[in-house]
Amino acid sequence: MKKLLLLLMFNLTLAQGQTLYAHSWYVTDDKLNPITQYKKDEVRSIASLTKLITVMVAIDDGRADPVLVEDAMVRSSNWAATLLCKKYSKGYRDCIAAMNKKVQALGASKTVLVEPTGLSRKNQSTAHDIALIVNAARRYPAIVDASHRRTIHRGRMVFKNTNPTVDEKTVVSKTGWTIASGGCIAVMYNNRIYVILGSRDTHTRVNDLLELRSRYNRPTTESESNNDNAQEQLWTNPWDQIW
Repeated sequence: MKKLLLLLMFNLTLAQGQTLYAHSWYVTDDKLNPITQYKKDEVRSIASLTKLITVMVAIDDGRADPVLVEDAMVRSSNWAATLLCKKYSKGYRDCIAAMNKKVQALGASKTVLVEPTGLSRKNQSTAHDIALIVNAARRYPAIVDASHRRTIHRGRMVFKNTNPTVDEKTVVSKTGWTIASGGCIAVMYNNRIYVILGSRDTHTRVNDLLELRSRYNRPTTESESNNDNAQEQLWTNPWDQIW
């Protein structure tokens, strides 16, 4: 009976358009001023969001193959991300070390990376840290160029971007999903940074993004600014309630 009641509450909240499936999220403006958040400091597996750091480090090294960068960013190729690290000037292990050094330098102090793809559940971060990483990634032209590509062509094969919402206003975009991480997506769109971690699946992560964009893709009002506690009361996660 209790579970049935919770499910009814879930359906009502969903109908009102106030439910996100994610376990944590964070929205900021383009200066990293917070707009809304839910458990932004909760440490979670991040899956292929890892590839943002892999690509940045490879570019910093000056040896990044543009095709591998596109493959890692657009189609989220694990093979491409692994090769980027293997081609690192000092070798694979130093690439991983450089990735961890990179995130620490950005202030992403709760982020830990053990490999370049995100397949390991030990690659962990927070929504807050990922926002810092997205903000850094916007300064890499190759990442920006790849982020708004809807498709890439490899011979006769056409690969779609794993984020179906990308367009010319997308500055940075990366998706991720594993069983451990759930659906993840990190986007800079227009002048907003959106980070979603632990959504139910690859479909709900997009729904979560679109819901946040519909509410916050506009100039910040005084009442919204620095109002995290109010937003935590407004937004609910039905999966926290049921499970």
